[in-house]
Amino acid sequence: MINENKIHGAIAILDILGFSSRMEKLDIDKIRDLIIGETITNCIVSMDYCQHEYQWDKNAPKLNWLFFADSLIIYLPISKDSILNTPQILIESLSLCCGILLASCFYKNISLRGAISYGEFLISNDPLYVIGKPLSEARELETIQEWAGVSITENASKLIDDLEATKPFIVDSLVPLKDSKQKNMFCVNWPLFIAGAYNDVSVGLNRPLPDWELCFDSKSNSVNLKKENTIYFFYANKLSGSPPVLIDNNLSKNIGNWYDFYRIHKHKINSI
Repeated sequence: MINENKIHGAIAILDILGFSSRMEKLDIDKIRDLIIGETITNCIVSMDYCQHEYQWDKNAPKLNWLFFADSLIIYLPISKDSILNTPQILIESLSLCCGILLASCFYKNISLRGAISYGEFLISNDPLYVIGKPLSEARELETIQEWAGVSITENASKLIDDLEATKPFIVDSLVPLKDSKQKNMFCVNWPLFIAGAYNDVSVGLNRPLPDWELCFDSKSNSVNLKKENTIYFFYANKLSGSPPVLIDNNLSKNIGNWYDFYRIHKHKINSI
């Protein structure tokens, strides 16, 4: 008998970048430690924090996850009897979880890329499968991004009625895509949880920056491009919530396109 559940809610799919090359370098025990000891452990920590945010809500749904190959799926079902009863709140909550997860994994030299979607999907534990349009949309968006980060699908973004209410966990930003394309999308603001940017989360308390070179451990041009795009996004969102930036000792405001700004001025920034 199939143990199947129909879920209506927010769902995210995340992949470990560079997983195939690590498979070639490491034995299966090391790969297990990478997945179980690091990625999933950080996933559980991030979900525990999110659950703590709603611990007073007895009807709040639990975050769920499953892992196969190099893909992590996290989903949060809607609950009519809980405060988590609208698509926007569910997407925001899942974005909080993904933000903490990405930041935590960066400190373990693990880079994740993913997407969040929303809608109805089927999940079965025996046999194991996940089926649904939201998962397909998330997978499609995940594969075309040229960075480590998490974006929100177009259909899910349409369900966010008030972006200001979702800040600081979701931001509107340029997303680098394959074939040198860029597109404005709603994204998870993971830089919030790096190096003291968000004081309520332990991952962000007085830590040095992640070692970006180890997070993107490859000399290939494609990996280097993902690394650069990730760093651009980090500084764009870290700076956008900070006082005006000093460029050559002059105050600079209303920057606009942070990707182009960082490419031009990254050696001149005095107050990152």
